[in-house]
Amino acid sequence: MNIAEHLVRRIPADARAEYEQLLVAARLDEPMVSDSDALAAFVGPSALLLDELGRSGRSLRDLTDGGASDTPAQRSVRDQLMASKLVRAHDGVLVRTPIGDSLVEQPDKLWRHLAATITNAGHEIASDGVTLLLLVIAADEYGSDYQDRIAAGLAALGWRTTDGDELDKWDAFEAVVAQYRFLSHAGAVSAGEGESGATTIGADFARSALRVGSAQS
Repeated sequence: MNIAEHLVRRIPADARAEYEQLLVAARLDEPMVSDSDALAAFVGPSALLLDELGRSGRSLRDLTDGGASDTPAQRSVRDQLMASKLVRAHDGVLVRTPIGDSLVEQPDKLWRHLAATITNAGHEIASDGVTLLLLVIAADEYGSDYQDRIAAGLAALGWRTTDGDELDKWDAFEAVVAQYRFLSHAGAVSAGEGESGATTIGADFARSALRVGSAQS
């Protein structure tokens, strides 16, 4: 059982139909349609950071001083690579891990690793939220109401605020903000004038991530 199927199965039966439809629409059994150039472009910022760190790493002070290496896009990449255990901080220096070393100049393997770890978001509510976000992207249902869709899904799974209140869209966004920013900067979604939607490469990445097996299956 993959992580998408596991999440949908956890939703109470009387609220499950909408998410079963999303699961069908996500077409997780379809092969990837994006070419190798699109894949390389998607993981390009992650690959570039791994390459720039080299064997000796770079000072975190230099990377977080508000300069050219400290843009929102680069911060989102840095945060995700740390969450995916490709880089780590050591004595004030950001260095590659052995896994990160092994994926330098390996875009296909880097793609698979990022897809396999994107839902490892620390807290279970964040993991559930990211899985719901990926499901919406894979099903080509991503739009301006995506935060409401995630909030509704988290509520169906039984999540509440620390005060016991129902989650609103801002609570949902807070749960997935780090991964959303990474996906957005990588090109998984587009937000044009008056419209928004998932990109082809974004849907491919979401399907790859959702096909990962659940540890609890």
